[in-house]
Amino acid sequence: MSRIQRSRIPQEIQRALIANSVLANRTQSEGGTHHPARFDTDSLPIGIDNRCSFCISDKEYHFEDLRKTQHVIKGFGNRKTIDVMAGTLVWKWLDDDGKEHTFRIPNSFYVPSGKMRLLSPQHISQVLRKRGLGQFIETTEGELCTLQGGDRCQYRKTIAVDPKTNVFTFDLAPGYDNFYAYCAQCAEANQEDDLFEEDLEAPTAMEAAMVSDDEHDNDEITTPTSHREGESEPSEDDPEPPMRQTPMTFDLDMDKNENSVPVQIEDDEEDTQKQNHAAEFLKYHHKFNHCSPAKIQAMAKKGELPKYLATCDVPVCSACQFGKATRRPWRTKNKKNGRKAKTATRPGQVVSVDMMEAGIPGLIPQTSGFLTKERYRVATVYVDQYSNFSYVHFQKSTSVEDTLVGKEAFERLAATYGIQVQHYHADNGTFAAKGWIDACHRKKQSISFAGVNAHHQNGRAEARIKHIQDMARTSLIHATKRWPEAINAHLWPFAVRMANLSINATPWLADLKKRSPEEMFSGSKVDNNPKHWHHFGCPVFVLDKNMQQGRRPAGGKWMPRTQEE
Repeated sequence: MSRIQRSRIPQEIQRALIANSVLANRTQSEGGTHHPARFDTDSLPIGIDNRCSFCISDKEYHFEDLRKTQHVIKGFGNRKTIDVMAGTLVWKWLDDDGKEHTFRIPNSFYVPSGKMRLLSPQHISQVLRKRGLGQFIETTEGELCTLQGGDRCQYRKTIAVDPKTNVFTFDLAPGYDNFYAYCAQCAEANQEDDLFEEDLEAPTAMEAAMVSDDEHDNDEITTPTSHREGESEPSEDDPEPPMRQTPMTFDLDMDKNENSVPVQIEDDEEDTQKQNHAAEFLKYHHKFNHCSPAKIQAMAKKGELPKYLATCDVPVCSACQFGKATRRPWRTKNKKNGRKAKTATRPGQVVSVDMMEAGIPGLIPQTSGFLTKERYRVATVYVDQYSNFSYVHFQKSTSVEDTLVGKEAFERLAATYGIQVQHYHADNGTFAAKGWIDACHRKKQSISFAGVNAHHQNGRAEARIKHIQDMARTSLIHATKRWPEAINAHLWPFAVRMANLSINATPWLADLKKRSPEEMFSGSKVDNNPKHWHHFGCPVFVLDKNMQQGRRPAGGKWMPRTQEE
């Protein structure tokens, strides 16, 4: 693989952009049984605190008209925060019906050192009543909290308690403004390259972040880099050492590549790059749902794609740069238990299963009938440990009933390949319920569980959830930048399904023969036809009913299809 060039973006901008994207995309999966999934760049968690006198945020861009004040905030243990800033806090969130509401809350505090966002129900209620904008009521019952607003309290938002913090927590409305700002900053920085020639001698990227177009596709735990001698112990906010060098990644440490030529991070790359092999490479990268460049090269070597794509320059995808940015461990401890898990020798022998929950209600596809108000909120992921083949089933809840429907659907799919599931490996929670265990016993299937809070023991499903989530988020980022009127985060079920299809259809890099998971699961050779793949979210054409019946449209045969709406 050719060396990927670097962008000549000033050091300060690079560090800020990459750090923001890493923090925005980081998820905290260790807190509960199911994984909270984010498919946008703007939504952040907010905690409800009745003991908080005013609303507080640690993000400056949440405020309008910030000003310095002499206020002192007292926290737990009488700890004081002085010289805080105040302003009008602008928050947006979705109600239970998916409708977005905007709240402007004056006299809120900006506390960057707080590292959290807190909603004071009495503060926002007082503001709305004073301005005659309706009511705001907060009620708590058991493990559920309800926010009601509007003139007649017609808008409701139901919030569950966070099992990790024991605080009622919900997410802000989804959006992609952070990615737009990232593209704008990169474009502005590239235009000012001539003004920063002297700065290129210094490192131009933060060492801590992985910013790559790909990820390791064997879905195992990534081997971390070791701690370099002579470095001091970093804090949580300090940058981490650079990631290791592999053919599928590139190092952001400029000290090691002084003679490298900077890459140009471009907005709408497919529109601005010249029509060369790299541009064609990028086209297939988008078609196959932003899959790893190493997979594109593997398909080219197999003859499924043009041969020259195996050796051409690898372009940079700005959506992948932002959507797949994540932190990598900079050092780890040696394992106390050196035993290796048993390796599956045939499809269906061991299937890992886990859930991810989306804070955004997902649209349910419909082809007929009245539009439904029901939404998908959960996705259950099944991963065959032998072939790495996966299946995603969307659910409206985490109930045992909905989960069993997904289990039956996966087993029907496996049966079409002649595969019978023999064993499930899962986390606790829904999969430890009596209904799920009884369903396994009825089909003479065994089941094993990971330890309590030991999610790493179900690493195959954990890694696949992260892989699918990253690809889906990247696809939504790419699509909404080009068609914001039609694409939004509520389409995440479609993005997740396409991400899973791409993973199953493209080569598994851990396999020596570079077979796809579908080939290994089915035991048959399956070729990819690039003509059958399209960019996620791209417009499609459907045959009009009148034209299907042979009727001539008003205005002529070609008029409706040539007009721009």
